[in-house]
Amino acid sequence: MKIIKTKTIQAKLSSEIKEKEYQILHSRKELHSDHIPSFFVYINNLAWNAFIGHGNNIYKETGNESQGIFIGEYFKDEIGEFVIVKSYCEGFGDANRAYVEMSEESLSSIANKCKEEDALMLIWIHTHPNMGVFYSSVDNNCLRANFYMPFQIGLVVDIIRKQVAGFKCSAGEIKRFQ
Repeated sequence: MKIIKTKTIQAKLSSEIKEKEYQILHSRKELHSDHIPSFFVYINNLAWNAFIGHGNNIYKETGNESQGIFIGEYFKDEIGEFVIVKSYCEGFGDANRAYVEMSEESLSSIANKCKEEDALMLIWIHTHPNMGVFYSSVDNNCLRANFYMPFQIGLVVDIIRKQVAGFKCSAGEIKRFQ
């Protein structure tokens, strides 16, 4: 068996943003009062609230971690590259208070939704209820193996302590960011 590359994913120009609600990002300089990093993430409030609701429900029902994937589009402008998260897809699989794993069926369902919506899997997000925000060795390996593209990141959220941290894979190394 030979695996071949069939598609290269390139950032679209910010001028290609079609939805009216996101066209404000055509001129991102006006949104930021200070330095804008060369890579930035914009998350739709409805998508963020869907994740928080999912995380809170799972924690209330089971006490376990929860997870999912944010999907959307990848763009670039004169400042750098950025992603726009448009929706949240719940992930299901084995989980306990300190571990979460996404099932193949769940991942396949999310991949199908991305295909239908011409969207990309941008962010793997999961909770660490009342444990703080850090990446375990399992989290690092997941990001390295599955979310290593330049437009992808990982987020971990402590839904009890109200903390969030981001992680990005760069040249095989996992780097934390705010």
